[in-house]
Amino acid sequence: MQYLKAETKDKLRKNAEYLFLTNGYSTTSIRELAKVSGISKSNFYSYYGSKEELLQDIAKDFLTDLNAFLVRLVEDSFEYSFTETAEFMELLASEISKILKKNRTALLIFMSNSKTNEFIEFKERVSSILSEKIKRLYFQEPEDSQLIDILIDNVVAAIIRIVNDEDNEILLSQKLKKLMNYHLSGLKSIASF
Repeated sequence: MQYLKAETKDKLRKNAEYLFLTNGYSTTSIRELAKVSGISKSNFYSYYGSKEELLQDIAKDFLTDLNAFLVRLVEDSFEYSFTETAEFMELLASEISKILKKNRTALLIFMSNSKTNEFIEFKERVSSILSEKIKRLYFQEPEDSQLIDILIDNVVAAIIRIVNDEDNEILLSQKLKKLMNYHLSGLKSIASF
């Protein structure tokens, strides 16, 4: 019986991923999720307390992987250290590509529900951590702070747009590397003034 419950929950989650991506989170009803999954609407609540809880379950692995990356970034606990800005940008592109390869569907669903405070806080947290890291590693002048923040906000917004628009993993990785190289020139420009 537990096996069937786990199997049904997995089916419900996979169907939710599909429906949230194709129809949107807000327009997908619990009734529709239950019907496509072959369960009753009341049985849905045996698996999830709400549609939002189901969304959080879908986003859980992505957020866990991203948080682990951000913690490693803050704590400098990568397998190698980077002394050049180019190495740091290469690391960002590589790590982001890995996370996206594994969790692209969850991120797209999370992003499609972008009016939520959770997504806004997520973007702000990522931007803040990246910005502080770059400032700490490469910039000592406080007057550069606002420019770095703006540049990093642009990087995060561009990453989100690329992920949303590009479903080919190889092209996604290439675009991320180009994006990082482009923003690297912006960082060098700020540093050279």
